[in-house]
Amino acid sequence: MASKKRFQSEALQHIYDTFIGNDPQQVVAFEQDLIGIEVAKRIYDLRTKAGLTQRELAKKVGTTASVICRLEEADYEGTRCR
Repeated sequence: MASKKRFQSEALQHIYDTFIGNDPQQVVAFEQDLIGIEVAKRIYDLRTKAGLTQRELAKKVGTTASVICRLEEADYEGTRCR
C-alpha cells in the first residue's frame, strides 16, 4: 500500500514509499530529520542574514564556533559523548 502523497516529484515519492512507507518508526525518524534540517537551515540563514561568521555568532551567544558549526549541521543530535 502506498503512503500518503507528500511530494510533487514522482521520483521522491517513490523513494519515500519504498524506504519509509507506512512504517510508523520510519515516519517518525523521517519527520525528526526534517525538523533537524529546518532548524539547521534557520540558524544558518539567520546568521548569514545578520552578516555574522560562526565565530562572531558564537561570541555573541557565549559559545564556540564549533558548537555553531554543529548546530548548522542537519544531522546534529545534541551533545555527544566521546
